[in-house]
Amino acid sequence: VDEAVPLLRELAGAYPTEIEVRAWLAVALRRAGLKEESARLFQQVLEEQPKHPVVLMEQARAAGEEEHWDEARQHLRQVLADHPRNEQAWLLLSNTLIRLDQREAAVTALRQAQRLLPDSSRIGQALLALEQRP
Repeated sequence: VDEAVPLLRELAGAYPTEIEVRAWLAVALRRAGLKEESARLFQQVLEEQPKHPVVLMEQARAAGEEEHWDEARQHLRQVLADHPRNEQAWLLLSNTLIRLDQREAAVTALRQAQRLLPDSSRIGQALLALEQRP
């Protein structure tokens, strides 16, 4: 992350209208602990593209880190409404639903991720463990 921030800053300066560069810079800034700068950049990206999946996914991660599970679920549902083949969003949603004690919905989300990544043994193991829980 520490190496990504200066490189992404440079790219954002060279290509100021490139929304993807700004979205990934905001992600790198948040992960580097520069939350205020990251939040401003996230807001700019969302003003231009309100349903930007990278930004919404990162906001879901941030909400989860703060244990704001309903907010995380809302961001992930927004991503999946427009990008139903986003396996990472399904995986994050399953984790979020587990935290919200919605086991059946979490299983459904994991199954969707498994459909998108059928060769993932980790998803299969997580699904098996979740299905076997009482």
